[in-house]
Amino acid sequence: MHPIKKFCIDKGITLKKLSTDIGISAPYMTEIVKGRKCPSLVIALEFEKKTGGAVTSRDLLIYKHKKSSLPSASRRRQTER
Repeated sequence: MHPIKKFCIDKGITLKKLSTDIGISAPYMTEIVKGRKCPSLVIALEFEKKTGGAVTSRDLLIYKHKKSSLPSASRRRQTER
């Protein structure tokens, strides 16, 4: 589970509310949580500040890298043949 999503569940707030607090759009927040976008360092630091360190900038900046290192479904299918 993405650290942002976990934080929101633990605190009982919505992604939309957190995105408003951070100063980003809800669609951009969704892209970050799904691993499609990586926030800038400034935005990542704002997440860290607004979550009291529960979501660190490091969490956000390496999450996409971790996710992209997994083989895609099409690549897995090719290697299975």
